[in-house]
Amino acid sequence: MYRALLLTPFLLANLLLPCQTYAQDIPEGTYNLWLAEQPISGVRLFKARIAGSAHYGKFDTHATLALVCGTGGSKSGVQAELAVDVRPLAFDTDPYEGPGATTSGPVNITVGVRPPPDKPSISRPVAGFFSDGGPFDTGMPFIFSFRDLPMKQWVAPAMRGQMLTFTLPSAKPGSPLTFRFLWPEDDTVLKRVVTPCL
Repeated sequence: MYRALLLTPFLLANLLLPCQTYAQDIPEGTYNLWLAEQPISGVRLFKARIAGSAHYGKFDTHATLALVCGTGGSKSGVQAELAVDVRPLAFDTDPYEGPGATTSGPVNITVGVRPPPDKPSISRPVAGFFSDGGPFDTGMPFIFSFRDLPMKQWVAPAMRGQMLTFTLPSAKPGSPLTFRFLWPEDDTVLKRVVTPCL
């Protein structure tokens, strides 16, 4: 004897729709922390990384922000890296990839829910590549890289608990790719990494 399978409208709708990635929560409290990593063993180069989320069109996924201090040659200063697996988002990274990239953004950076009139968002040129995304990521995420950041403001106590938003234009018409991170209350690890560049 067969039993009828009762499907709620929610389950039925999700079975009939294409697979999609649902919103990822941004870590809060003690779970939101800077993690120090050493990308190359034996080399005195460290990154400070936090977890956040990325949004494009109807899709959301997790992302990370890494800040690294370079202290030599033309690469001096703090560099930012936004790492995200672009496959669930269906975001076209080709225009951003490599030295011959046809798109350089810019990436717009906003602190807080929205910038007040006297503090508009800042813009920076950006380029990208596929690489290791650190311990928060698996596989080979795409890395959006840029520099010339207002780090002295970002390591000030007023930055703690602020929302940091990055937006990147898409090569296709429509909404931009958006990254969001909640600035951790404890920035000890970050300061240890970026202080040589301040």
